[in-house]
Amino acid sequence: MNGAPSRLPRVLAATLATSAGALVLWCGAGRGAIYVLLYLLALLPGLPLGWRLFGRDQPAGWIAGALMGYALTALAFWMPIRIGEPRLMWFLGAWLVLTAAVWVAAFRTREALVTLPRFTRQDAVACLLVMHLVVAFLALPFGRLGAVDTRGTRYYRAYFTADFVWHAALTQELARFDSPPRNPFFARDSLHYYYTYFLVPAVLSGPERAPLVTVETALKSTAIGAAMLMFSLLFLAAWSITGRSGVAATASVLALVAPSFEGTYEILKFLRRGIPLSALADVNIDALTAWDFHGLRIDGLVRSMWYTPQHTTSFALGLIAVIVATRLPDRARPAAYALTGLALGLSVIMNPLLGAAFCAIYGAAVMFDVVTRRLPPTALVEQLLAVVPVALALGWCLVNRMGDVAGAHLSVGWLYDARNSPVLTLFLSLGGLLIPAAVGCWPWPRLELRRVVPALAGVVVGLGLLYLVWLTDRSWVGFRAGNILQVTLPLLAARGIAGLWDAGRRGTVTAGVALLFLAGAPTTLIDTYNAQDIGNLRMGPGFPWTITLSPAQQAACTWIRQTTPSRTVVQADPLARDRQNWSVIPTFAGRRMAVGQALPLLPEPQQEGGKERAHAILVTEPLEGAHDDARSLGIDYFWFDGDDLRARLGANPSRFLARPDLFTLAFRQDDVFVYRVN
Repeated sequence: MNGAPSRLPRVLAATLATSAGALVLWCGAGRGAIYVLLYLLALLPGLPLGWRLFGRDQPAGWIAGALMGYALTALAFWMPIRIGEPRLMWFLGAWLVLTAAVWVAAFRTREALVTLPRFTRQDAVACLLVMHLVVAFLALPFGRLGAVDTRGTRYYRAYFTADFVWHAALTQELARFDSPPRNPFFARDSLHYYYTYFLVPAVLSGPERAPLVTVETALKSTAIGAAMLMFSLLFLAAWSITGRSGVAATASVLALVAPSFEGTYEILKFLRRGIPLSALADVNIDALTAWDFHGLRIDGLVRSMWYTPQHTTSFALGLIAVIVATRLPDRARPAAYALTGLALGLSVIMNPLLGAAFCAIYGAAVMFDVVTRRLPPTALVEQLLAVVPVALALGWCLVNRMGDVAGAHLSVGWLYDARNSPVLTLFLSLGGLLIPAAVGCWPWPRLELRRVVPALAGVVVGLGLLYLVWLTDRSWVGFRAGNILQVTLPLLAARGIAGLWDAGRRGTVTAGVALLFLAGAPTTLIDTYNAQDIGNLRMGPGFPWTITLSPAQQAACTWIRQTTPSRTVVQADPLARDRQNWSVIPTFAGRRMAVGQALPLLPEPQQEGGKERAHAILVTEPLEGAHDDARSLGIDYFWFDGDDLRARLGANPSRFLARPDLFTLAFRQDDVFVYRVN
């Protein structure tokens, strides 16, 4: 009888590995498994750091070490690119040197610097069950991303088209190993973006002419790993508050499945108006606070796992510092501060804003301990050990010019959408976490309030960013603030659930959690269904819900990849495609554009008017002028496809046949034309 419970964690670990492996194979066939092995090796450098911080007998040590290892591997891969030696032996050598240095420096003792509660079989079962749920929510959206029908047409569901296709373009640009990397949508400009996360798939996917896996397979496999690491660490962060796996699992699953009431709100609205619920397939369900109330919007954690793994990795690294802050002993050893600073620094290089936010959260927790005399004032001096790696990370971002243009787009204050129904929109977006988190702020006698001080600091920092900081893209900072809130509120929620349970309110806990799931789950379930629904070809709010890539477009992309050098510039009309196949050249053809529609990037002054000029070259200019302007912009090829014709902006691909001395028709299939600029 006692054998079955002891075997259960192993059985669940095996089924989790099997399901995750099956998902990788679904996304990337046989070679995807080889890529996963390389990905696991990329996690190796950080393991001794995680073990040193939390111990080898703690899953937190392994997960934290894996996250730090991934970021350290990215830095190792960056070095050969920076010195102009982007070759296999240099990448391997840099990784081996870094791995050896870390293992020699950190693998000296098994004594953990930060003591966590004992992790039991029951805790392992709860954690593994939560991770099974994570894989389930990853399965269909990733499995059907880029799916091919019987006619050979590929399908990409919004909002993968705003993120995943950009990530594919970015990764292929990084795989050219230019230093600094270029902007694939504006070939003459440097890239100003925090691209660190994508260095690993750029290298591990292999060379363009003989890739190990496609870039899409590499990105999906890496994102699956990032999601599993992040969410397991979120569970462990919630567990570290009370040491109870049941409340940690409940809080974590609330964060995954039921944080938002927007789905329930929309269902009730449809029922009241007599609208069939099938119309939910045409609703951006996790953005109703923006559409219906013109207020702030917060995306759920499932969207972070699907669409933005670079941000997921950044706030997961920040969570390491949060766990340390919840369990930091009265007299911590200096190495604990140094390793915490390293985790924060690695968070910064993944996303400077999120990394800086978690630095503020950790700093606030330390200041609280000093003010309340839990830590002596000298602890502030010792924190310089944490400051140094963060300062180095910020310097690294500056050297790589990742945020060069952000300052010009930044504004601060109670502005724009923050003024529109601020309380209601926050409650609709995060009510499933806000309610138990509010209960977690109560001074429960058997639960130390100090342990959730880092989470309280996270809520303050998240709300401050959400309501007071803006970029030109007014949603961007709000999305990142939402990430902070959704990984710190569960810690408070876990304490609230535990406090009610200890107070004998077990019926209240059971009924309350059930109601929260009932009210919050519709948002995530609808969002998950819509994210994998590549059969919906209707128009959304200004763009199709599903983007298609025809066999002719794919054939043209393959021809370009096989016959042109990797730094070739291929120009398509950026006005014709707008948000429809806006990245077909950088993503699917794997080539740069002279002027493009760089939706994920902040606009730069020199790019002003470029789209109109490119449109004129392709559509309205006389042929001789179009040729001269194309050469002045460094354009090697023109691209036309059905999007140009459907846009009704006057495209006439055949007009270039009149001047074979200036333009050569290099490829044609169905409605796709590729001209070489002579």
